[in-house]
Order: sequence, then C-alpha cells, then structure tokens
Amino acid sequence: MLEQYALSVVISNKRFIVATKVWFITGASSGIGWAVALQALQNGDQVIGTSRQLAKLEELSTLYPQQFQALPLDVRQSDQIKATIDLAWKIHGRIDVCFSNAGQALVGPLENTPEAHIMEMVSVNYLGHLLVIKHFAPYYRQQGYGHIIINSAIAGFDNVAGFSVYGSAKAALEGLGESLKAELAPFGIHVSLLYLGPTRTAFIENNLTKVGTDHEAYARTVGRFARVLDNINGKQPGDPLKVADAIYHIAHLEQPPFRLFFGPYAYQHARQKIAFLQQELDQWESLGKPTDY
Repeated sequence: MLEQYALSVVISNKRFIVATKVWFITGASSGIGWAVALQALQNGDQVIGTSRQLAKLEELSTLYPQQFQALPLDVRQSDQIKATIDLAWKIHGRIDVCFSNAGQALVGPLENTPEAHIMEMVSVNYLGHLLVIKHFAPYYRQQGYGHIIINSAIAGFDNVAGFSVYGSAKAALEGLGESLKAELAPFGIHVSLLYLGPTRTAFIENNLTKVGTDHEAYARTVGRFARVLDNINGKQPGDPLKVADAIYHIAHLEQPPFRLFFGPYAYQHARQKIAFLQQELDQWESLGKPTDY
C-alpha cells in the first residue's frame, strides 16, 4: 500500500522518495476532515489534526498515539492560526500536505441574515483558509515542495438560492486558489480545490445554520432548498470514505489536479455551469468585446 503512494520529491536537484507523509488538517474532528485523517493514519502517515473541540480528537489520539497529534485551532482567530502552524512545523520538521478543510454553512435569504452571521461565514469559509495558507506559504517555500488542498463545495462553483452567504464565501476560494497556483508553482507547491456534492456526514445536522427559511416571499426558492437539505440529511449519496480515498490519492500524485469534483450531483452542476458560461460568453460577445480603444 505504501509503495503505491510513494512520492518522489526534488530538492536542490536531488530526488527523494517520501513513502509516508505528514498531514496538517483543519477541522479534523468530524466529516471529511476526520475521514481524511483516518485514511492517512491507516496508511501509516503522520497527522496533525486541529479542531476547536480537542475532545473530539481523543479517539484518533487513542487509536494512533504514535502517529496522531491533536492541536487546538479556531480558524476565526488569526493569532492562533499562526501559533498553531508554527508549533505544528516543529513537531516533525516538515509538513507535506496542508488540508484546509474547516467550514460551516448557513442557509437563508440574504435580507434576513444578520451581519454577525455573515461575518462568521466569511471568517470561517474564506478568511480562515486564506490565513492558514498565508502562514504555510513561507514554510513550504523554504521546504521546496508541498501540497495545499482546499475544501470548497459545489456551491462555490455553481451556487443556489439560499446559499448567498455560504456559497459566495466558498466561491472566493476559486479566486484564491487560481492566484496561489500561479504564485506558488515556482517553489514546487501544488494547490488543489475540492468541490464536494452532498456527502453523508453530520455537516447538515451539526454545522448548518438556518435563518429566515420560513419567509413567505422566499418559499419557492430559499424555503424549497432548505426543505431539500432537511430531506436529504442522513441520506446524502456521497460516501465520505470514498471521498477521503480520492483526496489521499491526489495527495500522492506528482501532478495533482487543480480542481476535483466529487459525485454525480457535483459533476452535473459543474457541466451545466460551464455550458451556461460558454453560451453567455458567445451571446454577448458582440456587445462586450469591442470596447478597447
């Protein structure tokens, strides 16, 4: 198994084989973060898992005391982000994969969403990722290689009514990822964006806030989508273990994908969005294109 995932790394024109990896995972206490941590540990890797709730990481610490290190991290706290990353780097002297995964969701009409909720969504789902990567960049640059994997959502690529706050924060990760890909590639650093469809974790139950979803004016849009989320809770088609296996796989590729979609739902919506963009581009080209001096 380890031979399958052996990775060759070039540092100062010398090639090294890294059979096992060191992972840094935010939001490792549940969902996809937990599944990826477990997959890495089962394959013999070292994992530094972070969470706001360290008690939820005790099981992994007990099962893998020689491989798993739990650290506290609230991605809303910029000072804590830097301190935790500095500490994490000292544990093994290197980190091969940064899985920036922590997130939470909100569904509701924008006009009914309090500013405090908006700031929370932007802080967790965009700024948290940005600041984690900001503090990783100099370490990776000096290390000469690394992989940053950012967990977005299909709503960050093709959004729906009710996710105006959550989806827009996730969509910002697209722009972040594209710039980082260009900035960090010269230093041997890869960037991957993940777009998950509905996946059977406890995310809807534990990490989804509802605001104004019963507003009569939005019954056919936001309200309908909120009811869909209620109905699929616990029945989502996506298997988190299969998702984790795919993430583990791309972390061991010399040329990993920049974007990776998960599940038929995500692929359907991505293709619809791409087709719409092409159609709209062609439709309005005669108006928008001839505007140079």
